[in-house]
Order: sequence, then C-alpha cells, then structure tokens
Amino acid sequence: MHRRPVDTELAARIAEPRRAITVVWGPRQVGKTTSAKAAVAESGMAAHYASVGAPATHSLGWVRRQWEIARASAALGRAVLALDGISHIPGWAEEVAALWAADTHAGRDLRVVVVGTQPPREATEGSLLDSLHLGPWTYAECREAFGWELDTYLFCGGYPGGAPFVEAAAATGAGAAAGTVAAPDLDAWRAYVTDQVIEATIARDILGVNRVEKPALLRQLLALACERSGTVMSYTAMRDRLPEAGNTTTLAHYLALLGAAGLVTGLPKYTGGAVRQRASSPKLAALAPALVAALSGRTLADVRRDPAFRGRLVRTAIGAYLVARAPASGLEVTYWRQGERAVDFVLEERGTGAEERGAEGRAAGAEGRLL
Repeated sequence: MHRRPVDTELAARIAEPRRAITVVWGPRQVGKTTSAKAAVAESGMAAHYASVGAPATHSLGWVRRQWEIARASAALGRAVLALDGISHIPGWAEEVAALWAADTHAGRDLRVVVVGTQPPREATEGSLLDSLHLGPWTYAECREAFGWELDTYLFCGGYPGGAPFVEAAAATGAGAAAGTVAAPDLDAWRAYVTDQVIEATIARDILGVNRVEKPALLRQLLALACERSGTVMSYTAMRDRLPEAGNTTTLAHYLALLGAAGLVTGLPKYTGGAVRQRASSPKLAALAPALVAALSGRTLADVRRDPAFRGRLVRTAIGAYLVARAPASGLEVTYWRQGERAVDFVLEERGTGAEERGAEGRAAGAEGRLL
C-alpha cells in the first residue's frame, strides 16, 4: 500500500503525548479513511473506530456513545478513538471539545482522531482541534503508486480509486522504460468520478449540510468551472452562461460551497493587500485534473494531440497542487493580471497587509512575499 507523507504525520501525532484532537479533513476519495485506519492500527493502542452511517446516526448522542465505548478501553491504559464522517453532525466541534476536556480532567489517556470533509472554524493553532489536511493525490504519488506517466496523471489524476480503471500497458522497449500507461476504461472511470466523487460530494457534503435553493444551478456552475478551469471569468459572464443563475451573489455563494467541498474554486485576484471586492473576477480552478477530464467528454489521446486541452489540464494540476498545500503553509493562492501582463498563481502569506507594501509592490508584485 502506498504511504502518503501525511500518513507518517498522523501516526506521529497519535503516538506523541496527548495534547489535542487531530482533525483529518479533505475532499472525498483522497484516502482520509484509509490513512486514519492505518495510523490507528500502527499505534498499537486499544482502538475504537466508528463511521457516521445512515442519517439517523447524525446526532451528538451518537458521538457521545462512541466516546463512552473508547473510554472503557482508556480505563486500562492508552487508547485511541477515530470518528469518521463527523462533519455531517451539526455542532460536533463543541461536543468533542467538551468530551475531551472531561477526559483531561479525569486523567484519561484517550487520543482522538476525527475525519471529515471540512475543518471546523475552531481548528486553528492553539486550539483543542489540530488540523491535518489531505488533498487529491499528486503526480509524484500516482507515479510511485501506479506507474502513471505525466499525461495519464493530467487526465486521470487526483483520486486513487480510479486507478483500477487505468491499466498498465504491456509495453516493451522505450515505451516501457518511460512508464507508458494504456488508456483507461473511460466509461467506468468517468462513472467513478461523476458518481463517487462529484455526486457524492454534492449530495452529502453540500446539499446534506447547507441550504441550496437551486441544486441544478450548483451543478451547472460546477460544470462551467471545470470547462473554464484556469481562466478568469466574471460573475456577470457566468450569469449570462447559466440561465437559472438569477444574480451574481448566488453564484459567488455556490462557488464558495463548491470550493469548501474540494471540487472547484474561484481564486481571487492579487491586489497587493488592498481589500478585495466581491465584484472582482475570480480565476476558476478545478481542484483535481480528473474533474476537468471526466466532464469534458475528451479522451486520453486528446491530451497528447491537443496542446490547448493539455495546457488547461497542466494549469489545473498546478493550481490544485498549490491550493491543497496552502492551508498547511499559511499561504493564500491568488492570481495577478494587469492589461496584457498576467501571473497564473501568486502565493501570498496570510496576514500581510497593504501597509507592508509600497505602491510599486502593489502594481508589480515586487514586494509582499510573492513566490
């Protein structure tokens, strides 16, 4: 089994002296459950793993029941509790913090890992909730785990569950040496991405926990963002393309929901520390190249023979890589454009303000820790 770097980090957090609840979060189908189960097993401690299942279990009472089961093990020594899918339970962060505090007061050595698709606002430095983000798989990970060449990653990359549909070619000579990979079973692969990633995310992680008046518009916006991934598009232009849009405020809200769920986002324009306006045009960005390819109707061969399509996938893959690593790095991913000049991605340290930058830095990006 391929071991992601974050797996080592999670195992280390469980093994260290009890200090905080570890929140493992990220989009669907990137291996959060696999990582959590492996780290718990590796700890060698008495363990209790529980996953939120049917809607009837979506209650704080369910959390308390699982916690009591784990406490019985902690009475005999060190123990670890893993709660999977917890972001679907309203108010879970406050509840687990209270239960954790009670264990601390009682002197129980119960380590806790919670797994969800989004972090709570309380998961910040210095709190009882210690955040650990898992993003879509990188090219290096897919190459190491599955032997994929770059073009295969640009088409299929991000979700390891799609690997069974990408068959390794029985190639010889130079092709085999280069790690050539045959075309995937496109029908099965697209079904996996659309059903297990896109629709499952929309149904459970967005519609299941948010009020969305126009689910059809949400899906149309997702498709548009994948179609135009890597390009700047105003909300007015989006509204003109989507007949049910109504107003730009709704589109901005829906794009934020899709971004929080790890599907697509709108990168803001770098302004040199000036207050960003909602009316500014975002750069649309799918958060894994597989999302673009699955909804495009194109084939893997198109990556090699269509430079424009390949370029869009390259920009998508780079943007997705940066966005996935921004939370742990304390960075915000933006873009910059002025007239004919443009920078695809700007990495800006959070908390740097306009007073720290001169006029030249605001105009040309010469200051403000641009990477």
